[in-house]
Amino acid sequence: MSANNEDDSNKKKFRYEPIRQTVAAVSGLGIASFAVMHLGGHLAAPISVTWANDFLFAARELYQHPVFESLLFASFAAHGVAALTKKSKTPWNLFKLTGYYLLFTVPVHIAATRLIPIAVSPDFPVDLRLVRKTMDLAGSRPIISFLFCPYYILLGTSGLFHGLSGVSKALRKFTGSAKWDAWTNRVVPRRWVFGISMAAMTAVVFSINGWLGDRDSSWLYTDTATRNAWNTLHDAMFKILSFGLL
Repeated sequence: MSANNEDDSNKKKFRYEPIRQTVAAVSGLGIASFAVMHLGGHLAAPISVTWANDFLFAARELYQHPVFESLLFASFAAHGVAALTKKSKTPWNLFKLTGYYLLFTVPVHIAATRLIPIAVSPDFPVDLRLVRKTMDLAGSRPIISFLFCPYYILLGTSGLFHGLSGVSKALRKFTGSAKWDAWTNRVVPRRWVFGISMAAMTAVVFSINGWLGDRDSSWLYTDTATRNAWNTLHDAMFKILSFGLL
C-alpha cells in the first residue's frame, strides 16, 4: 500500500515538471536579454570606463522602462521559483552552483542598485562610480570594501556563465536539437566558458576600480554637492542591507 502511495506521489510531482522547465526556459531567455544589455556595456570597461558608463545609461532607457522592468522582475521571480521547485536530483556542477549564487545575490544587487536608490535618492544617478565607491579601501569600511571586489567578479562571472549555458539549454528545449548544448560540452567545455567569463569580469572590475586599463578619472564625480549625495546613498545602502549593523 505504501509503495503504491509513493508511486502516485512521484507521478504527481513529475506531472508538472514540463511546465516548470518551460517556465525556467522562457524566464531565463527574458533575463538573458537583459543581461546582454546590462553586462554588455560593462565589458567595455577595460577599454574605456567612460564608454562603459555611457552604455549603461543608454541601456537603462530600455530595460528600466516600466513595462520591460515589470516583465524583468516577473522573470526573475519565476526563474527563482522554477529553480527552487525542481524535483529531479541533479549532481552539483558549475551551472547549478552559479545558479544558486545568483539566486541569493541578484535580489541583494537589485535592492542595492535599484530599489534603495529609488527610496533614498530617486534623482541621483546610480552607475559605475557607485560600484567604484563600494570598493574604496580608503573609506570607512575597508574590510567590507575589500570583499566587494571578489563579490562583483563572482556575480558577473556567474551571470555570464549561467546565462550562456542556460540559453543553450533553453534553445535545446524549444528546438529539440542537442546541437545547442554542443558548444558547452564538446566545442567549448564548460570550464573554459567559466574561466573566460571570470577573466573578463576580473578585467572589468579592476578597470572600474582604476587598477587596470583606462586611468582617466574624469568620469568620476568631482563637485562637492554630488559627492556628498553619493556618500549619503552609499551609507544608506550599507545600513539598509545590513539591517543597521554596518
